[in-house]
Amino acid sequence: MGRPLIVIPRLRQSIVFDVAVTLYRRHVVESQPRVCRACGRAAPCPVRRHVELVIATAGADLQRFEDIPPPEHTGFRVGGRGRPIDDDALMYERDSD
Repeated sequence: MGRPLIVIPRLRQSIVFDVAVTLYRRHVVESQPRVCRACGRAAPCPVRRHVELVIATAGADLQRFEDIPPPEHTGFRVGGRGRPIDDDALMYERDSD
């Protein structure tokens, strides 16, 4: 038998919890064959097992996050949204004061 789970309620307000929920939603188990949709490993994959522990430690119910898909938006490209990348902006020179 393993050690009893210690619940940390304040973990729900942390970035660690938000990332764990996002990864939990992304690493979904396909029914046939039983593999992870994100990484292709046998289900449940190591990522999903680890983030399940984080979510359970926060005292949250895993079923609450089952039906909501992960966000598809992953960020903006370098240079900002809708602006072309300027080559001069990528060069960084330190001022020698």
